[in-house]
Amino acid sequence: MYQSELSKKEYRGRLVSWEIWFIGVGIVGAYWIDYGFSYVDSQAAWRTPIGIQLIFAIVVTGVVFLCPESPRWLGMSSFMTAAIRDWELTVTQPRKVATTKPWMFSVAYMICNRRISIS
Repeated sequence: MYQSELSKKEYRGRLVSWEIWFIGVGIVGAYWIDYGFSYVDSQAAWRTPIGIQLIFAIVVTGVVFLCPESPRWLGMSSFMTAAIRDWELTVTQPRKVATTKPWMFSVAYMICNRRISIS
């Protein structure tokens, strides 16, 4: 849902496919690392695979703080200025957006009619 809110329509399918592909590659990589360390006869056999996973977890945790908030959540939580700001990062032509979500319709209406100033 988050990807569909923040990505342009020509990239959505590719981004969802990449997510699934990276999950599969990560699982395969984890299995091979576990298999390789199953031949080690020390505590490194279980500590090293966990340490390797920790590297990726720290990177993902850091990147999450760089991502914008969900415009849908912001709009439903009455943070309309922030919702418009985050939504305008991805939508280039708000008049062409057809949706049944009332908050997004009101955001598109306000952007099109310049009833809200974005600062």
